[in-house]
Amino acid sequence: MTVAATLAACAVPNDMVPTYPSSDALTVAPSEVIGHEVLTDVYALALRREGVLVEIAEPAGTTTDATDKVLAGTSDFTIGYSGQLLDDVEGADSSGAADSAMSATEVYDQLEASIPDTVSVGPAARGQDKPVVVVTEHTSTTMNVRTMSDLSGRCGELRLAVSPQTALAPEVRSALRGYDCQFSDVVTDYPNPTEIREALRSGDVGAGITYSSDPALFPPDMVRLDDDRNLIQAQTPVPVFASGSLSEEDQEVLAKVSRKMSTQEMIKLNAAVESGRTHAIAAASGWLNDNGFESSLDAG
Repeated sequence: MTVAATLAACAVPNDMVPTYPSSDALTVAPSEVIGHEVLTDVYALALRREGVLVEIAEPAGTTTDATDKVLAGTSDFTIGYSGQLLDDVEGADSSGAADSAMSATEVYDQLEASIPDTVSVGPAARGQDKPVVVVTEHTSTTMNVRTMSDLSGRCGELRLAVSPQTALAPEVRSALRGYDCQFSDVVTDYPNPTEIREALRSGDVGAGITYSSDPALFPPDMVRLDDDRNLIQAQTPVPVFASGSLSEEDQEVLAKVSRKMSTQEMIKLNAAVESGRTHAIAAASGWLNDNGFESSLDAG
């Protein structure tokens, strides 16, 4: 979900991703979206290191395509994003509606209650990957803003940089209305978060919108304004798997990953892959090594 970035230019060679002829293998569906692919690989490799027979498919489609495969029973495992998955399951799109604001925990609880019996969701990660308004540290200090409520009624002082896709997102527009936030100008010709960051640094714009786990937000001079009223629906990564396909011990492995998977860890993983120097599966394996999971030859 990291602003539609994909790994098409540096796909993992087929011989790096093992396949298993056994029908007992847990079939894993990663998407082509970098942030989703590397997260799915982290959870899948953690299961493999605990002895689960795991078959990781070639990345394909969007995050919704990946979760649809599990919902349809054609794959056994993937990572979903709580708000997006809840909308898919309920057949609605109320993301970010001010009159239905829910915390990340409330979104997860509703998802758990709404998911079909054939599918289960595992413990949610600590981090999120949802749209956020970003300003520079200088702007944050000068205007004394750290939350969206701090900015309420004052957005007219700033020009906004945003990608065309984000500008059309209904949950973003709804949230801005809820915060009484109308920017003086909205510039929609920024194709990626890096260009939005540089426009903020140069002073061409005063605010930008991108996703919370995007590496462009990693530098300390960028400040993500807290969605303190939860007007943008939570998008917490959650394991999604066929009911009965994982034991309680397997699910505890997922919980161990989720407890460590903060937004900052997601940023680091995405940065490693988006640099083009590291394949998603290699970045996932390295993250597991660094976070206390037993080492393994994950690609063999």
